[in-house]
Amino acid sequence: MRFKILQKRHYKEIECQYFLGRIYLEKNNFIKAKIYLNQYLSSDNNHYQIEAQYCLAIMNHSEVSFIPYRIICNKRDRIAFNLDLMNEISKGGLPRKTLNIILGSTGAGKTLVMCNFAADFQLSGKNVLYITCEMAEEEIAKRIDANLLRVSMDDLMQMDKSSYDKKMNYLKSKTSGKLFIKEYPTAAANVNHFRTLVNELRLKKNFVPDVVFIDYLNICASSRMKMSGSINSYTYIQAIAQELRGFAQEYNIPLIKEHKSTNKYMEHLLMKNIEKAKNCNLCINFSG
Repeated sequence: MRFKILQKRHYKEIECQYFLGRIYLEKNNFIKAKIYLNQYLSSDNNHYQIEAQYCLAIMNHSEVSFIPYRIICNKRDRIAFNLDLMNEISKGGLPRKTLNIILGSTGAGKTLVMCNFAADFQLSGKNVLYITCEMAEEEIAKRIDANLLRVSMDDLMQMDKSSYDKKMNYLKSKTSGKLFIKEYPTAAANVNHFRTLVNELRLKKNFVPDVVFIDYLNICASSRMKMSGSINSYTYIQAIAQELRGFAQEYNIPLIKEHKSTNKYMEHLLMKNIEKAKNCNLCINFSG
């Protein structure tokens, strides 16, 4: 499975041996790490030769004279936006293993933005999983379709089936990205449901998401605690965010959620005084 994921990122087959060696080295599985790294070094590909030799030297407890530059400056794999401004703000896109929040008040267009990002990521060849706990999955599909086809919602509803199929088939020929939308009852789904969904999609449909959207934070449930009179909403939302951050780390994905904020919280953000907002401790990596 790891080999297929690396190949999807357009690495050469022999270069995948090097990356697999690095993965097993980080997991302290030195036997498999040495096998893959030695296989790479025995090939004619020398793009990562210095790095592979360095990794083997560490496992063999040999002296090293220097650390390869690419290992020191190991840039995190990021998924770029289709907007230059968003790439500038996020320093190149969304890094994996992160929880990213789209913050806004009621009616500000948070779901609209998420549907737009989902369509753009799919067009760029990424597999997108969109989980909705608020709107029906059919409504989310309509919004994403409108973004994919670059038409308004009214034009989409008036489009005949032959025209729709023709446009969609054209898009399928231009991108390898896939989209899967799943609806859960409001306030009933927690991170365990999402984990089960991702595992089922991988086993049954061979679908491995590159990015996950969850709509939205406030109406998810916590897998660790039950909402009661002794737990305030700030503590409860913080627990949900921590669980989702762990989910993103476990599956090596950027996770994007929207969060409905109060006017008081927005005032703290505008004053750049985030520490005063009691519910801001959300393990957030990037907030837009």
